[in-house]
Amino acid sequence: MKSVAKIKQSPFITRFDIIVLISVIMILASIGVVVKLVLQKDTFVTVELLASGGEWWWGVPPPYYWNTRDVVIGATEYDSLNKPAVEVLDLVKYSEDDRRFIWMKVRLRAKRNYLTKQYVFRQESLQIGKTLHIAPNNIALVGHIVGIEGIGNLWSTEYVEVVGKALNVRPWEADIIKIGDKITDNKGDLVVEILDKKAEFADVMTTTWQGEVLQKKNPLLRDVTITMKMRVMKDGQMRYFNYYQPIGVGNKTRIQLAGTAVEINIMSVMPAR
Repeated sequence: MKSVAKIKQSPFITRFDIIVLISVIMILASIGVVVKLVLQKDTFVTVELLASGGEWWWGVPPPYYWNTRDVVIGATEYDSLNKPAVEVLDLVKYSEDDRRFIWMKVRLRAKRNYLTKQYVFRQESLQIGKTLHIAPNNIALVGHIVGIEGIGNLWSTEYVEVVGKALNVRPWEADIIKIGDKITDNKGDLVVEILDKKAEFADVMTTTWQGEVLQKKNPLLRDVTITMKMRVMKDGQMRYFNYYQPIGVGNKTRIQLAGTAVEINIMSVMPAR
């Protein structure tokens, strides 16, 4: 009878078990690659972007003018394999003080998951409201997604006639505003046109020694009433200038003309004649 101590113990994991385990892992990895190739193929998707100087929740303004000069239709960003990753298909830009408002329609090389019906660009799903970091023509921009091909309705534009008043401006600021002044975008399309202008001494409020409130005129300042034709984006009953400035009675809007910038208190809004 053999001693218990002399009985040879079998190893817990044999060489055969290791080979089987490696084989299973390779098979699963192969299946994963096949599933990814089948369900997430490279494709192109068109999205609408608003360019910004940062993430949308910072409330940052559009990018500086010097960062947008070479952003043109056809500008392209290439990936590490020298394939087009971002291509600018359409573009609208015009001045906002030392900034440039930019709307872009771009084509992205993305992956589409045929199970979830979602597009993925640089490992992130494309969703309206998210931000993208892109660099067409090697110009770094942050783009806020406002539209995706096949998802939701795109913005429609229209022209309205806006009457507003700029309060307490200097005489030389009032004089430089001319009837016929225009803002046009890079395509030459009209954004804002001054249709009429009326400047008068600014109203000021004062009180007598008895506390009686009086309204007088200040000859050193001007109130300027301006009638404008303005291109706006319509969303239901609401209208917006540059996609984010609400245009309605009681709102304020800032207009960058060629010679000056003016902040206007809106008094009326009606369809353009």
